[in-house]
Amino acid sequence: MEFSFSGINQEQSAEADLKLKWNKDDAKSNYGMYFGLADNGDVSAAEKNVHLKAIHPEQTIILKTNFQNNRTCLTSTGTLSWDANQNQVVSYDLSV
Repeated sequence: MEFSFSGINQEQSAEADLKLKWNKDDAKSNYGMYFGLADNGDVSAAEKNVHLKAIHPEQTIILKTNFQNNRTCLTSTGTLSWDANQNQVVSYDLSV
């Protein structure tokens, strides 16, 4: 078994990467996970981006979201892919 983790935290953003090789002789037992968060907002407006990715040799799940809020509008967009290799994706776009 092999395990690795790395992460960065800088001001308003963070990233982390995790890899787990449960059985080095079997590629189907290797897993990975990525997390990213960015806060690009300021005092007058909020803006956040989140990116999550779970990786298995047979399937990759990805979630990406963006949120923005200021005095005049609120918007949120996102995509969820439950099998990135097969391009199976659902998305949304919300504006208020």
